[in-house]
Amino acid sequence: MKLKVTEEGVLIPKELLGDSQEVEVIQEAEKIIITTTQVNLIEPISDFDTLLDKTQGIWTKGNSLDYQQKIREEWS
Repeated sequence: MKLKVTEEGVLIPKELLGDSQEVEVIQEAEKIIITTTQVNLIEPISDFDTLLDKTQGIWTKGNSLDYQQKIREEWS
């Protein structure tokens, strides 16, 4: 993709940036590298009981304890 350079610089189309809220611009020799950074929009949960409440019911593959035991047997 070729972009027009103006007096203000280069405008990068938003579709190339995805959900990124900021980018990092790195200049190396004759290259300019633009990397996206992801902002963590999920608030950390410090209360274990709240975490359990928010994740309850997300496992949809049957009995989770049976699954864990089966997987752990494969590790041995």
